[in-house]
Amino acid sequence: PFFRAAFSPDGKILATTGLEQPVRLWDVAKGTEIASLKSSEGDFEEIHFSADGKILGATLRRTRAPRFWNVDMRKELKPAIEITTFVFSPDGKSVAAYESGQLGLYDLSTWKLTAKLSDYEDKTLRKREGNSLKFSPDGKSLVCAGDTWVRMLDLANKREKPFDITRPGIRTMVRHLEINPDGKTLAIYNSQHLELEIRDFATGKVKRSLENIGVNHMTYGQAGYLYWLNDDRLYWWQTSSGEKGGGAPVGRRPRSLSFSGDRTTLAVVGD
Repeated sequence: PFFRAAFSPDGKILATTGLEQPVRLWDVAKGTEIASLKSSEGDFEEIHFSADGKILGATLRRTRAPRFWNVDMRKELKPAIEITTFVFSPDGKSVAAYESGQLGLYDLSTWKLTAKLSDYEDKTLRKREGNSLKFSPDGKSLVCAGDTWVRMLDLANKREKPFDITRPGIRTMVRHLEINPDGKTLAIYNSQHLELEIRDFATGKVKRSLENIGVNHMTYGQAGYLYWLNDDRLYWWQTSSGEKGGGAPVGRRPRSLSFSGDRTTLAVVGD
């Protein structure tokens, strides 16, 4: 089985992770495997390219610790830091990650800590280490999510923005979170309540929601369209107008979705 896939920024390479597999690189145009990046540490799951496509990072499934490779040389990079749950910055210069429970920003050329992002957090709302990190498209904000919470860090002003996702009488369990490429909204799937919400990125207020649906994985496409997998089918939702549709089968046990950078090509991976 395959777990995750990621397109290189130019859309020419697709990187995949899977059960008892190395990280594999595929030629998108030809559909052929061009390289495998091996590791003896176990299976990888989440996978991302840096914005310039020069570095590939993948997290170990068991520990969420990432490993990095130089894409052109197919060589593993070994920074002298022990980090977990990472995300590359949109400008390709930094990576945000946790180190010993503390959130930091690291220079990609030196792997040196450049900012202690945990210092920006509201200490009265202190939460444990999150399991998801997302930069806003302009790189000015960093969204951190745990099982029951979402935090928004204003990187320019070095402070936490108020962002409350709690709702009276509804228990929150954040299963998936994606930011719209326009930077104006984000989608949150509450697996406890089987609800998919579209929230205003600036205020956190709910703009639209769908109830009683299952989401195994989701991603944004073009023009505010949100795509998700449920069982073996692909669905879509135009999050501005509220129009929704889909339901087309996409293969046996699909596990994740990934769009190319221009949002014109969609990869679906699974068993």
